[in-house]
Amino acid sequence: MTPRISSTARAMVVAAALAAFVSAAAAEPQRGDAGPRGQNRERRAHLSADLAKHQARHTGTRERVIVRGTARELDLLASRHRLTIVKRMRGAAVMLANSAELSALSSDGAVDSLSGDAPVNSTTIVADASTGADQARSGNMHLVGLLGIPGVNGQGIGIAILDSGIAPHAALAQRVVANVSFISGDSQVNDEYGHGTHVAGIIAGNPASATGVTPEYAGGIAPGANLVNVRVLGADGSGYTSD
Repeated sequence: MTPRISSTARAMVVAAALAAFVSAAAAEPQRGDAGPRGQNRERRAHLSADLAKHQARHTGTRERVIVRGTARELDLLASRHRLTIVKRMRGAAVMLANSAELSALSSDGAVDSLSGDAPVNSTTIVADASTGADQARSGNMHLVGLLGIPGVNGQGIGIAILDSGIAPHAALAQRVVANVSFISGDSQVNDEYGHGTHVAGIIAGNPASATGVTPEYAGGIAPGANLVNVRVLGADGSGYTSD
């Protein structure tokens, strides 16, 4: 004769089985679950475009890589992958890595993303080409079936510059045809801030007469234009809306 199990005992057995199942499921690593940083070893860190190219070149040349983390995390990463830290910043550091080292670093679960420490340069050389000003000045006299398009340089055109004024400068000689100040209580038209003169040089500066400026300066976009100096900003670069 089979002994009967009370409903209370049966409920206790079911509860114990469920508890054991839940505990086992919680202990088992979930595939694709990132979890705390450093726990997921399957994913790879996001690479900036320049680093992705560097990795694909399979080169031994080392490039500068920006890695983010605390000072301790960065030291551990550098030690683990035998990388040299060449610069430290708040919350990040620059390390040197070749293609293989970069691949290993991007596979480290403690790394979320990597960026290249690419060089940055200031330049004015591309201004003419990027705006099409060089084409406008040179024109095109070789169009088939047409009379061609003559070049223009702004001659006969007046351009008002509402800014901090225009200072006397050799590159702007004979370009400023009128001066006026709309600043309340200040009638001077000279540029004490510098921005207005900078803008005037971009518009109509003469590179042959430019002194004390970068060697890359190729002159204004419309070097033949006349300038009207309208001073509306003071020595600190600010002004009132009513002015």
